[in-house]
Amino acid sequence: MPLHPSWTILLDAFHTAFHANGGNAFVGRELACYLRKAGIKNIRVKIHVGTASPGEYRRTHLLSLLDVMHDKVVDFGFLSETQLSKHRAALVDHLKDPDTLLIDKLLDQAWGNK
Repeated sequence: MPLHPSWTILLDAFHTAFHANGGNAFVGRELACYLRKAGIKNIRVKIHVGTASPGEYRRTHLLSLLDVMHDKVVDFGFLSETQLSKHRAALVDHLKDPDTLLIDKLLDQAWGNK
């Protein structure tokens, strides 16, 4: 099943608002670079992928994050109140579908030798 358009729009809005406030949602992807800059050699990286099944809290975690960031998303003009509500409702319905596979998170590990 392809990505739902509301997932993409809401995730982009969250990332934009989160980064505008100094957050970095992609810090794990930068671990190897940080280690390299610290002089670490023979860097290895391992990525773990998690999924969230219907009924699990992580299934709707993005919606919870958007609820917390709601004012920032709207005030910064990333989405209007109407757009946010419309996409949120569409995503709630999409996530209820048991055929929707949700890749919940990527956990990054990086290590090497000093």
